[in-house]
Amino acid sequence: MKLSNIIIAVAATVLATSCGSKKDPQYIIVEPEKPAVKKQTTIASEPYKMEDNISWFGSMYKYRVVRESDKEAPTVKNEDGQKFFDNKATVTVWRADGSEFYSHTFKKESFSQYLPSLFNKNGILEGLVFEKAEKEYLQFAASVALPQTDEYMPFAIRISTSGNITIVKVNEMEEAQG
Repeated sequence: MKLSNIIIAVAATVLATSCGSKKDPQYIIVEPEKPAVKKQTTIASEPYKMEDNISWFGSMYKYRVVRESDKEAPTVKNEDGQKFFDNKATVTVWRADGSEFYSHTFKKESFSQYLPSLFNKNGILEGLVFEKAEKEYLQFAASVALPQTDEYMPFAIRISTSGNITIVKVNEMEEAQG
């Protein structure tokens, strides 16, 4: 048998088989799609570092704030069950001669006595920034927030001239007044 005859025979068989059995157009059989398995990731905040020179008591000081994810702290979950790393923020202040005046790493636990249980359980240390230099203290602003929401609790961290800290819970009335 020639090759062309074999090709014609195969084509005729395929054509006869496909035309011989018509499918009922009422019924469409579809294989159910298997949902892709999502691997849940834990979301980390972008790290940031800010530093600047400030004048305080007629001398120059330099401060630095470094915020980064705290991978050693327990993760927290939002309403959707998404996991988040908490953060930690280190504040360092140097005198004009370069000697260290103050250094401390703040975590959510630093504010826990002021937080309701929801924020203690599901909140993260959202941010910490320099705010102002007053006669008696340097003031930094901090907030503990529920991740991916507008809900947060603001705080003022005041570092005295002797290097002691005071944490003050800021309410909205105080914020509005300055």
